[in-house]
Amino acid sequence: MKKSFINILIFIFTFMLGAVFVTNMAKEYKKEPIKIAFFGDSITEFGWSEKNGYVRLTVQGLQKKGINVIPIPAGIHGNTTQDLLQRMDKDIIEKHPDIIIILCGINDIFKSEWGLDTYKANMTNIIEKALKNNIKVNLLTIINTEGSSYNFNQKANEYNKVLYEIAQKEKINLIDINSVLTKKAKETGKNPEKDFIYTYDGVHLNNIGNRILADVLINKIKI
Repeated sequence: MKKSFINILIFIFTFMLGAVFVTNMAKEYKKEPIKIAFFGDSITEFGWSEKNGYVRLTVQGLQKKGINVIPIPAGIHGNTTQDLLQRMDKDIIEKHPDIIIILCGINDIFKSEWGLDTYKANMTNIIEKALKNNIKVNLLTIINTEGSSYNFNQKANEYNKVLYEIAQKEKINLIDINSVLTKKAKETGKNPEKDFIYTYDGVHLNNIGNRILADVLINKIKI
């Protein structure tokens, strides 16, 4: 009886040591750096090059939450989804990120002769290539322009519907930043078709827009 009791104590002690070891391993694992690629056009490029850009603010916010982030800024002004697809191997795949955040489409709309089908095909190829290389995808909706015609933003909404379809099909995380910014703009009582609220030129984010986008990413990104 006494021997059985001692065996039970030994078992409990061994189990507790194992639990502590696993817990510590989990904590150490969480400290492992996570490579996050920010892939897109000039909005993403300025999100890194500007001091208060959303890329920098996002990285800072995640690090404050205890997430060790290694950013891979990969935004280039004027880029369309075709450009992203062409430089994806060099700028993304070869750098082995764990996560990719994609924001691209406004230049595709400017090149209206391409149309939705080309945009959908390019974006699908980008996402599937990332998934094939075990990169977790976070997709952002196209941000409406300010101080421009309603027709342009109506077209952007059509493109965003395509993004929803792709995200649902590929089972990836879609973050609707456009809806958040649109709602915030309405709350100011200003008219986005005439006033610059979250951009400084109608397209590129100002400090307000960058802060909103970063806050959304910090809370919505799937890691």
